Amino acid sequence: MLQLAGWSRARRVVALRRRVRGDLIAEVKDNALKGQQTLLFADAKDDLKLWEHTVLVTNTDHTLEGIGHLYRERADC
Repeated sequence: MLQLAGWSRARRVVALRRRVRGDLIAEVKDNALKGQQTLLFADAKDDLKLWEHTVLVTNTDHTLEGIGHLYRERADC
């Protein structure tokens, strides 16, 4: 539980970490093309571990696994 300045009460803060597997996409802005966005595929090497981190602020009493599942179902809101 954590209560930050400006919050009326303490809230539950959950930090989740999930390993990223498979192909990744990198974004590059090309100044020669007037800042146009270019997407590139990046191969994740087997010996390289990449992680996705998410920090959630919630008032639910669900288990950690349940909170992770609920928020993944909501997509990136």
